[in-house]
Amino acid sequence: MNIESTPTGGTALAEYLLTKCQTLLNELEAFSTFVTEQKLEQDPAAETRKFQNSVATELKSLQKVQEPSAAFSSPSIR
Repeated sequence: MNIESTPTGGTALAEYLLTKCQTLLNELEAFSTFVTEQKLEQDPAAETRKFQNSVATELKSLQKVQEPSAAFSSPSIR
């Protein structure tokens, strides 16, 4: 099992979570394609689609949270 250190800063943590979420979505898409190509008897498409939609929703939420944090982290001009 690969254990990575998780960043603790707000912006770094948001970037980390966005990257992990996008990777998971890509892997789910690859799995769905594999299952379709293999024409397995018990197609888990409905279950994976539901999970994939949940992850996509979480990704959108993370992106919305990150947008305001980027505005706070940039220096203001006075």
